[in-house]
Amino acid sequence: MSKPLENTRPECLGMNARDIVTGFSGIVTSYCQYLTGCTQVSITPMCAANDGKLPDTQWFDIQRVELVDRGIADTIGHSNTGGPQITPPTSGRHV
Repeated sequence: MSKPLENTRPECLGMNARDIVTGFSGIVTSYCQYLTGCTQVSITPMCAANDGKLPDTQWFDIQRVELVDRGIADTIGHSNTGGPQITPPTSGRHV
């Protein structure tokens, strides 16, 4: 399923991807589009089986990233769990 990421928008979140320059690969965990037109994704590699340490995530311009497969995109749901909201959440108490 390898295809250029350049024309793919946030649907790439959760997919396996690879930087075509360095070979760095992992799951796309973030997508960022800047005002100036630069668009990047962060790729988080898998933990090494022998140490279990969480590896560092790296950011790449989308022009150098290709999608490898669906990864965990179909198993991780996207939900509204934070960020700016019109009405604040209530604690169940009335003041």
